Amino acid sequence: MKMQTTSYGVAHVETTRYSNGNLAVLLKDEYGYPLTKLSTSLDCDIELAENQFFAKTYSENAEIAEDALASGLFKQTTISVKNGWMTFPIWEIITP
Repeated sequence: MKMQTTSYGVAHVETTRYSNGNLAVLLKDEYGYPLTKLSTSLDCDIELAENQFFAKTYSENAEIAEDALASGLFKQTTISVKNGWMTFPIWEIITP
């Protein structure tokens, strides 16, 4: 999957799994170099669907997270998780 970003051009979306089994979403540039991790790993009681992940939408990810939602590849659910002083929305990958 590919998406357009405001500051980094085209980003390739790659997925893998964290050691706890949760979905990890990585964004890489056109040369395969890492741009950012769009997901984060949280240990909590919420069970995610196979295509869902905890989105990191703050700090250095704020702009690229907006790009990701605008791409149509991702959808924000109505559920979020508070962990410490941060809140992590649960996103899902939209399968074409």
